[in-house]
Amino acid sequence: MKKIKNYKILFIWQGDWPWDIRIDKQIKSLINSGNDVAILARNTRHEKNFEIIDNVKIHRINNFSTNEYFDNVLSTPFFLNPMWIIKMYKIFKLEKPDLIIIRDIPLAISAIKIAKALKIKTILDIAEHYPALIKESKYINNIFLRFLFKNLDLYKYIEKEAVRICDSLLVVVEEQKERLLSENKIETNKISIVSNTPWLTNLYKTASQKNLNKLKIVYTGCIDGKFRDLKTIIEACKYLSSADIEFNIVGSGVLLDELKVMVDKYNLTNVIFHGWMEHSKMLEFLNTQDIGIVPHNDSDVIQYTIPNKIFDYMAYSLPIIVSSARPLKRIVEETACGYVYEACNPKSLAECINYILQNKSELYQKAQNGYNAIKNKYNWEKDSIIMLNVINNYLGNNYDFKN
Repeated sequence: MKKIKNYKILFIWQGDWPWDIRIDKQIKSLINSGNDVAILARNTRHEKNFEIIDNVKIHRINNFSTNEYFDNVLSTPFFLNPMWIIKMYKIFKLEKPDLIIIRDIPLAISAIKIAKALKIKTILDIAEHYPALIKESKYINNIFLRFLFKNLDLYKYIEKEAVRICDSLLVVVEEQKERLLSENKIETNKISIVSNTPWLTNLYKTASQKNLNKLKIVYTGCIDGKFRDLKTIIEACKYLSSADIEFNIVGSGVLLDELKVMVDKYNLTNVIFHGWMEHSKMLEFLNTQDIGIVPHNDSDVIQYTIPNKIFDYMAYSLPIIVSSARPLKRIVEETACGYVYEACNPKSLAECINYILQNKSELYQKAQNGYNAIKNKYNWEKDSIIMLNVINNYLGNNYDFKN
């Protein structure tokens, strides 16, 4: 990628670094185009306060004790937290960045206001519908944290104010852009869509015709009950012949034991739990599967974001079964790469799978459609160009990166 100007870009990340897949892709694209990158992150793992990894300067919030719980509470990512405010001011003065990219809204207001005082441009990268995430979060016992993380009106205010005062916004799906435009008095061109797509180098294999005796359906990812509705998969098995399908669940999480109890309760022999896999091993495993599934619920959180796994399945030439959550349904219907069932409805999922079993000849073309969609549209090379052009625009560079 052509080097245009050596900008200094600083990320604000509310989690530990490393690692976050979206920020990792953003950083690599910025470095590849000739920019210097630093990141300010939390430090719940008690790592070094400063180090350089892969040419990225990593600043971390200071810890004050050896008590991880105490330090984690003190470093809670919240815009009024003095630990973050002081640290951000120091790092902004030290690094003197041309641009600050803030991931999600908890720290956004203070980061943007400090940046404005120092005449630094800001981009707010919103990957989630944060007020909805707060609304649907589990109960928290700590009184202080409960105030911070269960106060819906507070987070609605934080989002609205952060959206208003930042210079530019990045979101991951069209639905999120539409929501923010409808709820805030901002111009359309303030928001750009930069999705959670894979690198083209992650186009793993082209589609191939298969002689399917048993349909192997795979789920990969976190196993929790918050937004990933794996219980519907188990319930759907009651309406399906175990001789015709096999569900392979790859991952770990708090819901795993409960799912195993359900499998035993229903005497299911066609649901296999593989546990957590290293990424390379998981890719090898996907090569043995026939179709990928994204069984997310239809909550407000899911309606305004997109999981990486849908694009990973498409890049691996797997046709997809998705729930009726709006972004999932839109992409599958637009690209004709799979099938949609009614979210949280086991009978609907069973009907969807029975249809596939009766029409297996469709799978090859749907797999090829998904692969081509990644190759031609849903890839990080194209999304990174959008991001780089947004940055160039706000930093006064009239050069446009091209597709």
